[in-house]
Amino acid sequence: MEERQHKRGADSAGQRRRVAVKPAAAIVGATLLSALALAVIAGLTAHASTAQALSEAAQQYQSQTSSAELKATLGAVAVVLLLLAGFAIFYLRAYQAHAESDALTEELRRSEAHLARAQRLAGVGSWEWEPEGELLSFSAEHARLHGWTSPDPAEDPMDVLGLVSPDDRPRVAEALGKAATDGTPVDFDYRVREAYGGRLIHVTATTVTGPDGRRRLIGTSLDVTERFRRAEAERANRAKDEFISRMSHELRTPLNAVLGFGQLLTMSDLDERQRANVEHILSAGRHLLDLINEILDISRIESGDLRLSLEPVSVRSVIGDAVDLVTPIAEPRRIAVSATLPDPDLWVHADAQRFRQVLLNLLSNAVKYNHADGHVEVAAAVTLERRVEIVVTDDGPGIAPDKIDRLFSPFERLGAEQSAVEGTGLGLAVSRGMIEAMGGRIAVRSTPGHGATFTIELDVAGEHRPSAGNVALSTARSGA
Repeated sequence: MEERQHKRGADSAGQRRRVAVKPAAAIVGATLLSALALAVIAGLTAHASTAQALSEAAQQYQSQTSSAELKATLGAVAVVLLLLAGFAIFYLRAYQAHAESDALTEELRRSEAHLARAQRLAGVGSWEWEPEGELLSFSAEHARLHGWTSPDPAEDPMDVLGLVSPDDRPRVAEALGKAATDGTPVDFDYRVREAYGGRLIHVTATTVTGPDGRRRLIGTSLDVTERFRRAEAERANRAKDEFISRMSHELRTPLNAVLGFGQLLTMSDLDERQRANVEHILSAGRHLLDLINEILDISRIESGDLRLSLEPVSVRSVIGDAVDLVTPIAEPRRIAVSATLPDPDLWVHADAQRFRQVLLNLLSNAVKYNHADGHVEVAAAVTLERRVEIVVTDDGPGIAPDKIDRLFSPFERLGAEQSAVEGTGLGLAVSRGMIEAMGGRIAVRSTPGHGATFTIELDVAGEHRPSAGNVALSTARSGA
């Protein structure tokens, strides 16, 4: 682990020099002894060729000298050999110790590299601080979290509070002071200065007292910026959901009363002008009620709280119901709505109410944004991937290619808000969320001037066996 250590005082440098001398002296001594042993061994090797001559001389000497002198000579030779053997053993052991030291150093280096990588992946740094000795050491990951990508001579690493946001400095200084004086555990968050990344750091540390009575803080630092942002987003979503829920309740109660009284007025004896005014009231009330319902739906979808009852649903039944409901909207503008009903055995895995809501929304859009005397068609088919495609096609003005990406965004009407066509801009966003929640997908393709085609794709429910065939259903164009 890469660490920068900073210590103030002259005693530290002297201590490092004394410690460094010992291993150097040991190496020099071992080298001299090794050289001496090698020299002796080389000498013995060089005179190996005269071993026989020495043997003959020894025999002649033995015959000429006394037994005591021979024993003394042999003893001296044995002492020399023992010394040489001792030098050789010492050299070998020194070599082995040096090799083991190199292996341990390499293993330590690998361990430090693994630890540094683990800290980098986890986003956790480590640090030690000795307030009395003014010693601060920290890992490379701790430095990175605080914006130190390389040493900066202009910055003082001992200035622990220099990297902390000014708003958090008093609180951090108080916590560190308590830890240094009475050993209070460290556990708090602080923000790094914007100039160094602006991260939110969570710090934990414990106090350790050494044999000399000095206190040291050993701790970790963790980047919790994203965790904090997610928590804030979740709190905001909960607040939004609560607000929408209360708003819908407060608005629906008086709105239902308005709609109810409006419907009662239509049953009374009204002249043409009065009846038109009441119809405006009912139309605006229904539009507001639709907006409230769609806001609730999109809120549930975004929060993942949309409740579905998935079961086998008849495609033929849903298409027939949707066509019946949209026909009264299409007739005043002489728009023909036709459907090719699939065989009765075609079922999809869906929520029946939500599936009908999505299909009705697509058909309503196809009618609302179409021109007079236009045509809308809906059909269903099974794909090779065992999926059911329900296709809604119209011959209206179509959608420009640069607007299709924004089509499913909430409150996006692509300029239609300037027209007389009513809408909230939420229908397609809600429809896509519901279809995806049912395990399907919704897509669109369009050519400006030639209408648009929306496709719903859902899973087949059960084993589909084609029957007699499809049935054509259409609504006739009515006169103005």
